[in-house]
Amino acid sequence: MQPSQTARMEAWQQCAESAVILAALTQLQEDPRPTALAIAEVLPAQVRQVWRLPWENKHGVVGAGGHGWHMKRGTTCPCGWQHAAASSRYTQALQLREHFFWTCTGASAIRRAIKHNSPEGVQLLPQHVWLLVQPCQTVRKEVWYAVCLAALTAMHVKS
Repeated sequence: MQPSQTARMEAWQQCAESAVILAALTQLQEDPRPTALAIAEVLPAQVRQVWRLPWENKHGVVGAGGHGWHMKRGTTCPCGWQHAAASSRYTQALQLREHFFWTCTGASAIRRAIKHNSPEGVQLLPQHVWLLVQPCQTVRKEVWYAVCLAALTAMHVKS
């Protein structure tokens, strides 16, 4: 595997772990790592399917919760949030992903819109949006991929 492919796989694994861990904070789940590993294993094939969709990607966000994305030094989110400057780059990346793509007021509004238009009883988790995992089998994969792209793009653009 080439170094760039290895780096991408590591980033996706980190994203999967942070998505599942964030979801585990609100659910009773013993060890989220096996779930994260299973998601990360199928993610490359899903991303290849997403790349086939006719989608303009001028903002550079394609699945996996915007891995590799960062804020400009000294900037804050429009809502006023700022990551802990003393944290390691890895921790800052986790903080940024969680905030911009899940807990920020803009991201929360996008999640509410998705939830409102989802089938009854569907629980929307970070791995559903960040990692292209259908929240239920009644949603077609291709439709869900487009929903994820739109959501991640909107979350990214508002930042």
